[in-house]
Amino acid sequence: MNFKFIPALLLMILVLSGCASGTADSNTPPTPTPSDNSTSAPSDKAPRISIEELLQKMNSGSDILIVDARRDVEEQFKIAHIKGAIAVPPDKITAGQWTPPPDLNREIVIYCSCPNDGTSASAVLVLVSKGYTNVRALKGGWNAWQAAGYPVESGTD
Repeated sequence: MNFKFIPALLLMILVLSGCASGTADSNTPPTPTPSDNSTSAPSDKAPRISIEELLQKMNSGSDILIVDARRDVEEQFKIAHIKGAIAVPPDKITAGQWTPPPDLNREIVIYCSCPNDGTSASAVLVLVSKGYTNVRALKGGWNAWQAAGYPVESGTD
């Protein structure tokens, strides 16, 4: 039996599982919170907001910073993103290379397209560790937002 395909299969599994863990493209893990439990995923520890709640806040004119932190965000953002979002590569957030607004109470919502929101959850935990008090991951992320038919836009503006 020919087993030459096994290394390629294992590499593919590792790459795909990285999105679920939220740390595949970051050398700096998120700072643990006091309730850190090594058996729980970042998405279990990060505060969340539902797509319905975010839409309601957007429609009411709330001042929310929406951050698109999908993998390959530069390309994906041009195609489509949540209306009003800014693009920030997730590795810049987790490595501390993105400077968020100075107001630690500013409402910030971060989204990604990972099945369990691992990337956005990791980014949220980094900001929480820096003292941000009102930052949350979008539950269901880009996929849930788009599936619901909520407002999106394209381009880089």
